[in-house]
Amino acid sequence: MVTAGYQPIGFDHFAKPDDSLAIAHKKGELHRNFQGFTDDSSEVIIGIGASAISIFPDRIIQNEKKAGAYRALCASGHLAGTRGTMRASDDRARAKIIEGILCHGEVDCGEMTALAQVRSRLEPLTSLGLVQIDGDRLTMAPNALPYARHVASAFDARFDPGLSKQRE
Repeated sequence: MVTAGYQPIGFDHFAKPDDSLAIAHKKGELHRNFQGFTDDSSEVIIGIGASAISIFPDRIIQNEKKAGAYRALCASGHLAGTRGTMRASDDRARAKIIEGILCHGEVDCGEMTALAQVRSRLEPLTSLGLVQIDGDRLTMAPNALPYARHVASAFDARFDPGLSKQRE
């Protein structure tokens, strides 16, 4: 891809240098959400349609999955969201850290309340020189990008519920 004129974006995408993703990456303004990499910094995504997902700073909501049931809810004037989860401040802090790892390969973890637990989970990658932690700053080595998802997962409380403090 690089020899064809594309630039690496985040940990697993490529874009031409004049593409908006490449420009956002160069400026440090690249973002990632459940849809993938984006140059859109909006914290709100409205999902329309069966099974669509909406994201708000404090919650994630999924619409009814079955198209017929989705249409029936909409036709009767009801909201179509049937599943969801609240996002506590700790969830939002972890999401910001994960986004920094996946988009930029480095991040300030100062908002992370359980950083000591995460450091022990990252020790194998740190000992290999793939990840460096200096104070609250985590930096991935350039050759560590293939491991970005693994590094990010260390911050995901869904993988280790012990990381999550009590919900608000």
